[in-house]
Amino acid sequence: MKSAFISFFILLIAHSSFAQKCHLIQETFRNYDSLGNRLGGEEASITKYHYDKQGRMDTMFLFYNVDNYWSYKKDTVIMKDYRYNSTITHTYILDKTGKVQKCYETEYRFYINSLGEQTAEVIDSDIVVRSWLYNKEGYCIEHSSRGNKNYLVDGVQKYKWENGNRIIDEFYDDKGLLFQTQEYEYYTDKPFQDLYPSPIRTGTSNKYLIKSLCSRVIGSHFTMCGFYDYEYNSLGLVNKCKETFGNDIRISEYTYDCK
Repeated sequence: MKSAFISFFILLIAHSSFAQKCHLIQETFRNYDSLGNRLGGEEASITKYHYDKQGRMDTMFLFYNVDNYWSYKKDTVIMKDYRYNSTITHTYILDKTGKVQKCYETEYRFYINSLGEQTAEVIDSDIVVRSWLYNKEGYCIEHSSRGNKNYLVDGVQKYKWENGNRIIDEFYDDKGLLFQTQEYEYYTDKPFQDLYPSPIRTGTSNKYLIKSLCSRVIGSHFTMCGFYDYEYNSLGLVNKCKETFGNDIRISEYTYDCK
């Protein structure tokens, strides 16, 4: 379940066709069971986005107490990721077309005192290097990652495309063994919109919005599928998305700033 939502997050990172006139500034979501009972408390989870004068994202406040701050250079984008007991610096290296080629992630974990406060004392660190490959059409076909300590991040994801949409993800471990696949189906009447904005562009986006996703672990007969329904505002922008995974339902509502 978790990997499906994470993969969908990675899938949707791309430039939106509405970026120049409207910015997505907030996502509010709630989780429910199949009977409509609210999960995770009564308060909604909120992610907020803020943009600089050039229309570039400079701050993202996530619902689980993680703050991201972005800065820009000619061919480099830097993101500072502040968490409860750690700080992660992501340095993205871009090519001439603006697509990300590599990312160097450096994480410093800090000692937390008896009051629950982060101190200046570093107790551990980790470095992760990520790389992306593209085909001649500009679609991302591979993403690899390797860490110096956290072996869980080591591996490769390969992507297959058809008719302008990414249809299959393949996940390989650090030994090159395939351990999971995800297959996607798309609407043909709902053009792609970026519901998870990011300054980082990983190639050409999908042509349409996702309709369903099915995740399967190799060697297992169990398959988890998710289904997506969308509603639109008067400007033709998605203002609500319903994601159904088994008995779990997530409803997201989107707020825009249009000028």
